[in-house]
Amino acid sequence: MARVPLTTAPPHPACSAPPFPDGPCPVCPRLAVEFEPWRQASYWKAQHQRAVQREALLKQEIEQLRAQLRLREQQLFGRKTEATAATTPTATTPRPGAPPRRRRGQQPGHKGPRRRDYSHLPVVVEEHEIPGDQCYCRDCGRPFAPVSGTEDSTILEIEVKAHRRLIRRHRYRPTCDRGAHKGIVTAPPAPRVIPKSILGVSLLVELLVDKYLSYRPTYRLLADLATHDLDLSLGTVTEALQRLLPLFEPVYAALADHSRRQPLWHGDETRWLVFAIVEGKVGFHWYLWVFHAKEVVVFVLAQGRSHDVPEQYLGPKAEGILVVDRYKAYQAIDQVKTGLIVLAFCW
Repeated sequence: MARVPLTTAPPHPACSAPPFPDGPCPVCPRLAVEFEPWRQASYWKAQHQRAVQREALLKQEIEQLRAQLRLREQQLFGRKTEATAATTPTATTPRPGAPPRRRRGQQPGHKGPRRRDYSHLPVVVEEHEIPGDQCYCRDCGRPFAPVSGTEDSTILEIEVKAHRRLIRRHRYRPTCDRGAHKGIVTAPPAPRVIPKSILGVSLLVELLVDKYLSYRPTYRLLADLATHDLDLSLGTVTEALQRLLPLFEPVYAALADHSRRQPLWHGDETRWLVFAIVEGKVGFHWYLWVFHAKEVVVFVLAQGRSHDVPEQYLGPKAEGILVVDRYKAYQAIDQVKTGLIVLAFCW
């Protein structure tokens, strides 16, 4: 009996896809894994191109902003001349509906400022005449005849001149033999604000006004006085100011007492460095407090920033309104807790 051969399964057909496809295989899914690196490379390549384009746009924008910054710095801080200032247009076109821009200087339709009067100043009269060799007619040579009246004009001047007061105390001797005066009798010395100081009253007033009214540092005032041949030492002036301090303590006390009787104060504090060594205090960090009323302003220099400073300054009988910020120390004042002082918080 003949043996029938077993049939075998036919072989799979060969894949028709190329070895390096450009996309997923349309025939079988075997190339999906092989295609994934190519897909990732295309994705990140596109991302890189977009990042390069975005960086180029940002660089261009940075250059434009730098150019605008240089232009604004030149307009604000650059050197200018009268010609460029006159020819450079500064006015901008107002937006529709906006009110007309106010011009600088004297406004049309308004009265001009009143002419100032200097008649209270002392007068130094100067007589100006035509020289004799020019006081004649240019055609015939006959001299001019004077007439009554003058044509007057005013020029303001100021003269700052330092001088020395030479105090000569005359001496006398008694002509009697009563013995009430022994030896030579000398006239009393001239009064001085600071004993044995060479600084007179007018100079001390100038120092105080220039320092505390004009707020000019002392060394600048001394440089100004040096241009008038008055060379003062900074140590001499500083010592004089320190010795004047006790004279102003009663004035300060009177101002503080008048401040406490005011019905309204504005209070505030700020940091202040005081380079003084105080036992129990670390560092030089102090605080300068101000109590500003309508009629008087008082400054208080204190070591701390607690509620004790305004509490002790105002006193237990103070009544009124205290305008302050929302710093908690003001709310802890005893006069505020008892209702004598009402806090008004500023904006």
